[in-house]
Amino acid sequence: MGKRVFWLFFISLWGTVITEMRGQPNEWRDSIDYNPNYIIDYSDQLSVRGFASIRSTAISHHDDYTRKSITYKPNENIKMGLGASTDWFSLNIAFNWPLLNNDDAKYGKTKALDIQSNVFLRYLAIDLVLQQYKGYYISNPESYIQQYNLTNYPQRPDLKTINAGISGLYVFNHENFSYRAAFTQTERQVKSAGSWVSGIFFNYFTMTADSTLIPNELNARANYQNDFRNTDYYNFGITGGYAYNLVVFKRVFLSMTCTLGIGPEIEKAKSTDQREPYSNTVLDEFIAIRVALGYNGTTYYGGLSAFATSSGAKEKEAAYLERGVNNFKIYFGRRFIQPNFLDKPKNKLFKSLL
Repeated sequence: MGKRVFWLFFISLWGTVITEMRGQPNEWRDSIDYNPNYIIDYSDQLSVRGFASIRSTAISHHDDYTRKSITYKPNENIKMGLGASTDWFSLNIAFNWPLLNNDDAKYGKTKALDIQSNVFLRYLAIDLVLQQYKGYYISNPESYIQQYNLTNYPQRPDLKTINAGISGLYVFNHENFSYRAAFTQTERQVKSAGSWVSGIFFNYFTMTADSTLIPNELNARANYQNDFRNTDYYNFGITGGYAYNLVVFKRVFLSMTCTLGIGPEIEKAKSTDQREPYSNTVLDEFIAIRVALGYNGTTYYGGLSAFATSSGAKEKEAAYLERGVNNFKIYFGRRFIQPNFLDKPKNKLFKSLL
C-alpha cells in the first residue's frame, strides 16, 4: 500500500509542476512574473550550500478514560550534507554522522525512510512527504509514571508507521511575495510582503505493533478498545491561511506561514487482540506551519527553516491518535556565476517539458 500511495503522489506532484511551468513566464518569454521592486531574481546563478537537518514524525495516543496522552517518537538522527540550486531545480545530499547519533541505548534504534520534498514555484508551494519508521520510544513517561528518573526512555522496537501525504498552496500575491527567497534562496525579497494562500491536501497513515500502545502502568485504568493498531487513516480536504515575509535592511528576513485545513478523516480498522474491526468517518483538521529566519545577501546567505504539520481528530471526550511531521534545517551558502556546462542541459530539459 505504501509504495502505491507514494508513486501516486509522485506522479501527481510532477504533473502539477510541469503544468505550472507551462503556464508561467520564464526566460524564453518576453515578460517577468514578479515585481522587481520587491523581489530580485538569482535563478541564473548557481547556489551552493552546506546544511544540517533533522526530519522526524510523532504520534500521540490520547486515552479517554485516563485523559492521558502518550507521545511516541523515533530516534531522530542529525544529517549533514551539501546542496545546490539553480533556477527551479534543487538537489540536496545528506548523510548520517555516527558521532552525532550515538544515543541508541537511551532512545532505542530506529530504521527510517524519510522523503520530504518542497517545490516552490511562482504561483504554487507543493509539499510531498513519504515516511516509514520502525522503532519508537515514549518521550513523556513522566506523564503516567510518577517521579520517573531513569536515564533510558521506554522503547517500542516493534512499532512501525507509514505516512504519505501531498499538499499544494496557491499564492495569490505572487508578484510581491516569494517563497523561494526564504526557502531556496534562488531569489531575494527586498521589501516586506505577504499573501493569502489556499489549496488542498491529502494524507495516508497506518501503524502496526505487536501489542497495544497503552503502557502496562495504565493497564487497570485505560480503555483497551482504543487500540489504534492496524488502522488506515485517510485525510483530505481544503486548506488556507496567510504567509508573510518580514524584511529588514533588504537582507535579514523572517518568513512565517500558517494554514488550517478541514475535511473528512476516514478510519478503517482491522481486528486486533483488543478490538473488533470497524470503519468510521469524522471531520478532521490539518494544521501546517512553515518558518524561516536568516540572512539573504547578494552573494552569501544563511539561516534556519522549520516545517511542521499536525492532523488527527481531537475530541476531549473521546480517544484519538494525533500525527505530526517535523523538518528542521540550518544552512549556509554562496552564489556563483553559473558555469556554461550547466546552462545548456538545464535549458534543454526545461524546453522539453514545455
